[in-house]
Order: sequence, then structure tokens, then C-alpha cells
Amino acid sequence: LLESVLGNMSTTGVDGHDECHFYNHTYVEWGERIARLLHRDLYGASYGPNIDAPNPVAASWLSSTELELDFGDTGNGLILQPGAENFFSLSDGVAIASAQVIGSTVVLTTAAPSQAQSVSFVDVPGDIPWLINDLGIGSFAWYELEITP
Repeated sequence: LLESVLGNMSTTGVDGHDECHFYNHTYVEWGERIARLLHRDLYGASYGPNIDAPNPVAASWLSSTELELDFGDTGNGLILQPGAENFFSLSDGVAIASAQVIGSTVVLTTAAPSQAQSVSFVDVPGDIPWLINDLGIGSFAWYELEITP
């Protein structure tokens, strides 16, 4: 039966973190998100294109100071909450100056030219700004996603 469930759900982008566990309303929200996936995958319900958590499929350099993160089919309706750009990091330590959503991608602009081989987007304890979709579902966090040339 579990092989029939195709979707994945992140635990990010929901307020209510007490720096160790979560408050009741957070667990309720996650339950509703997972229920949509189960209803779609097991019973054929239709909820639209954004019920899966945004998940990057590729990262590539557009120039020495612009990196594109492609979210593919899970990138519909992306919203970068103010301050979320602070949680992106590059393997060579070059700072991220800004980030913007363009379609189903996020374009990061670096403070200086970079030759990073990977990019990370990490979560920290507490309620922080996040990359979400228009349903409020937070992107997966990731560590060292390979940047292809």
C-alpha cells in the first residue's frame, strides 16, 4: 500500500516550533497536508498541482554570480518569504546577496563570483522565513545539492 503513495511532504514552512518539538496546530497542519497526498494517491482525489512539497531537482550556474535552482513539477507558485535567502549557502562560502523566484526556479545572486560545487538550504530551530508554495507548504531543506555546469 505504501508503494502507492507517490508524494513527499516536508516538515518545514509551518510556524509553531518550540526549538525541540512542535505545537498542536503544527501537527494538525502536517496531517492535513499528508491527507491530501493520500487522498490523491490512493483514492484519485484532485487538489491541483501544489500539494507536494517544493523539492529542487537541479542547480546550475547561469553566470559566475547567478545560480538557478530548478524545482521542476513541485515548483508551482513558489514564494520566497522575506529573509529566507539567508538560509542558502554555497560550498565555497561565497555569500548570497539576493534571491528571487522566477517561474518554478529560484535564482540566487552571489556577493562575489563563485565556483561552488554545491548549494544548501538548511533549517534551524524556531520559526524562520522559508521558501513555500502558494498553499504554504515549505520546501524540503537540503544539504550539498550538486551544482551542474
